[in-house]
Amino acid sequence: MIDPDHASALRDAWDRFDRLDLPLEIVDCPDRRLGRAALGLAERALVSGPPSGVVTVLLPRRQYGVLVGRLLHDRTADEIAAAVSQLRGVAATIVPFDASTRPQSIRRGGVRTAGAPQVHREPVSSIGPTPPNRVTIAEAPHRGWAVLQGRIRSVESSSIAASPAYRAELNDESGGVTLLFYGRRKIEGLDPGALVRVEGRVGERHGYLAIANPSYQILPWP
Repeated sequence: MIDPDHASALRDAWDRFDRLDLPLEIVDCPDRRLGRAALGLAERALVSGPPSGVVTVLLPRRQYGVLVGRLLHDRTADEIAAAVSQLRGVAATIVPFDASTRPQSIRRGGVRTAGAPQVHREPVSSIGPTPPNRVTIAEAPHRGWAVLQGRIRSVESSSIAASPAYRAELNDESGGVTLLFYGRRKIEGLDPGALVRVEGRVGERHGYLAIANPSYQILPWP
């Protein structure tokens, strides 16, 4: 996410595809370095998958008609492909599409790890003043109650057991935890980059720390 308004419009458009059972994840990119953000996302997908798994990154490339194409040329896909191709087990495929024509609509039919849950290892800084009862995410007791504070790294709207669910990843200086909000597709203000304080019981999801339906407070930036 570079433009919050564009990201919000994209999420609203995605929600209108009620038969599209695919999650949409929006990742914060405050420094506008898309290649670096894509590299981190591909690395996470590779690490969380099976040992022999591979990751394929599909990158759209906008193409235009002859006249407009002389003025506009999008190289974003090439930059991201060059970045993610540094990882062994990751392949980038560029998919061109004609941005000067209206797309046709189509109809669609309707590893867990052993031991204690892990912490997403993507720490952040600048989480602002914290309350005295706050603990870092890495110190949060498994199956215990905790008050956490950090910045939202990414959000995802998807379906879990045919019901809507909103997922957000909260990161602090020690790592990240997944926040799950069942029965909701969107939460105003809980967007990538937001500074948030949450409270709830720490569990796990897919081998990583997670909190289901926590209470939350969106904080102003210091």
